[in-house]
Amino acid sequence: MPENRKTALGIINSLSGRKLEIALDYLLYLKSHEEWEATKELYDKDILSEIVEGVRQIEEGDFVKFEDIRRTKAGFIH
Repeated sequence: MPENRKTALGIINSLSGRKLEIALDYLLYLKSHEEWEATKELYDKDILSEIVEGVRQIEEGDFVKFEDIRRTKAGFIH
């Protein structure tokens, strides 16, 4: 476990009552904000167009199956 996580858990475990409730509220806010940032990336025009292009390639069969990819000394081939 990373040291900062151990420190954070130690602090959380030492809190009581109202201070623990406040800490929990703030942690929930941070979690929600992080999830929103990840979701917001999906609405980025460049990322969305890449997803659409990927779906198009899959629908047209324009892809290589993972099991067909082989490693060589020069790199990867399919």
